[in-house]
Amino acid sequence: MSATETQVIIVGGGVAGSSLACALAHKGIHSILFERSKNSRDLNRGDGLQPRSLEIMETWGVLKAFIEAGAIPSYGNEVHHPVFGKLLEVDLGIVNTQYPYMLNLPHPQIEELLAAHAQNSGYCQILYGDVKQVLFENNQAIGVRSVVNGEEIVIKAPVVAGADGSKSFLRKYAEIETTFEPYDHDMIVLHTKRPHWFTGRFRTKVFLHQEGPVVLLPLPGNKIRVVCLIKGKTGGKWMALSKSELQRQLIRRLPNLADVELEQHGEHIYRIQKMHAKQYANKGIVLLGDAAHVTHPAAGQGMNMALQDAEILAKQLQRAFSAECSLDNAYATYESIRRPLNQNVINRAHYMAWLIWSPSILGFVDRTFRMATLRFLFPFKYQQLTQSLAWGISGIQQP
Repeated sequence: MSATETQVIIVGGGVAGSSLACALAHKGIHSILFERSKNSRDLNRGDGLQPRSLEIMETWGVLKAFIEAGAIPSYGNEVHHPVFGKLLEVDLGIVNTQYPYMLNLPHPQIEELLAAHAQNSGYCQILYGDVKQVLFENNQAIGVRSVVNGEEIVIKAPVVAGADGSKSFLRKYAEIETTFEPYDHDMIVLHTKRPHWFTGRFRTKVFLHQEGPVVLLPLPGNKIRVVCLIKGKTGGKWMALSKSELQRQLIRRLPNLADVELEQHGEHIYRIQKMHAKQYANKGIVLLGDAAHVTHPAAGQGMNMALQDAEILAKQLQRAFSAECSLDNAYATYESIRRPLNQNVINRAHYMAWLIWSPSILGFVDRTFRMATLRFLFPFKYQQLTQSLAWGISGIQQP
């Protein structure tokens, strides 16, 4: 069996893999990307691209396609209490960037646009099939064996990148240790038409409730994404509810949803957890995206972490292919840059989850008291917090 050669093999065609292919193409580096299926991806994953991601996408030349596809701007976040009203407002307008907003677009379109841009660049070939084995020589990955259209093929490359998600197949081959830490709550994602009162400069709106918050994220086409946090191990009960029963449960938490009708798009329960791999590269395999780290969705940053991993990894690989450093040095520099930034995102998402979720009434009252005290009695500290969150959510380093 003859082997095809390229510069970088990418396993996984989600946002992480497609972003890496785009970043490599921008730097003139060839790649072959393996994806399991051409079928549409999960509608219920992240929809928001943060300012730093937009800056990067502009350099790749792909941002225009997102705007033409109808992506809409969202200018920050709000947290509302049923009694005290707005307790927190995070305004991305304070961030020094050309793009002081998120761009929201349904996740499948994000993946499709990134993959199309990579493939149309002439530097990336996308193969649909299963990677069956990573090939090693002298304990270093040198390629993969895959089955594409029923035919077994071998692809060889000096770089093998794992962008294959939190259950990464490549992470196991690389023998990289990791520990998943589950949260005490889960998440269900729904969709509906945008309520008549959801107008003006769009922001993601979080509505607190003692049983769990409801989060509304604006989408194109007069739609919103509805995220509901629920107690852990209760997902089966929620999934057993009829559409009308499910809507009644949401209205209990947010009466303002009484006039909208839920849409069904294969919703399921998301088990929320966090993870940060012990290292990003080993045995010639380098990880990015969910293969390297998983964060609570409260900050909505998981997809953006993957895209920004891709940009930094591509820069370091360009150095290696230009003989400015070894591949091991490129991997080490990539990790030294991205690990602290990713850990900050994980920590910030953990804090935001703590703010909006509590497993008990007492905890809910405590969170309410803390936020209300900060909001109404300590305006200077409140401003410091909201500005810090704005810079963090933007993905841009605060000066």
